[in-house]
Amino acid sequence: MNVYPNNISIKLTLIEALIKAYQENEDQINDLTRASKLLLQLEKVPRDNENFQQLVSVKKEVIVLE
Repeated sequence: MNVYPNNISIKLTLIEALIKAYQENEDQINDLTRASKLLLQLEKVPRDNENFQQLVSVKKEVIVLE
């Protein structure tokens, strides 16, 4: 799981899955750490990108969990 896709939509889906996995078992802090690292890769997504709102939503979820 060290190689991550470049597609924004796929990355966001992966981040959401990692968040869900962490929420189901908070001992799995690695899931939240991976989600945070992936979010850093998406910092420069422009506001006009079709996935921008999903990105904002996912960022909020991660912030609450950290």
